[in-house]
Amino acid sequence: MDYSTAARSAGQPNTNGRRLAAAIASVTAAAVLCTWKGTAQAAPPRPHGEAEIRATFGAPCGSAANDHRTNWAYGAWSGSGASVNVYGHSRLGREWNLARWWVANTTDTGGDRKLNYGIGAYDCRKKSGGSSQWSTHAWGIAIDTNSICNPIGQTFWNGRGYSSGGGCNGPNYGTALPDIWKANNDMLRINFAWGLAWDDPHHFQYATGY
Repeated sequence: MDYSTAARSAGQPNTNGRRLAAAIASVTAAAVLCTWKGTAQAAPPRPHGEAEIRATFGAPCGSAANDHRTNWAYGAWSGSGASVNVYGHSRLGREWNLARWWVANTTDTGGDRKLNYGIGAYDCRKKSGGSSQWSTHAWGIAIDTNSICNPIGQTFWNGRGYSSGGGCNGPNYGTALPDIWKANNDMLRINFAWGLAWDDPHHFQYATGY
């Protein structure tokens, strides 16, 4: 199931293209290029399968896997609304920064309030469910966001953002947040794969085939 099908099944309008276009129009291309593309090297091509992940990002749980930090509002797992530091692979520094900036600055779709608890990236662990394979989190190339409202096994994206006291009853921002993580164009080459394809809607990773 792709994100547009998920949005329809959740009763949400598929407005991802219009929202993202409006957000891009609100900031000049020159500002984005200067702020982000000029300050960090773009990521390597997105790997496919474990062998390519290892060739691109090294061994799981390596020192580079948690060497970049971004701070995400409303992401604390307690649901308190506090921010949380998220650590990821340093080779994705531009992508972490760019995603963070666009989340905060797409104010037509709620800005940081699109975020809901809990949020996390690097985690030196195996895949969920008793798997013997390393999780993409162990390489610091995956992020889980809005996890409480989008648990493993759910077949659609719940776009409800933060609300005081926690829960999944905040404003509905549709697929505005996944649209940022999935974006792959000249302005927003973030290009994370969305776990909704395997019923893990809170999960986004910079790899396919794994």
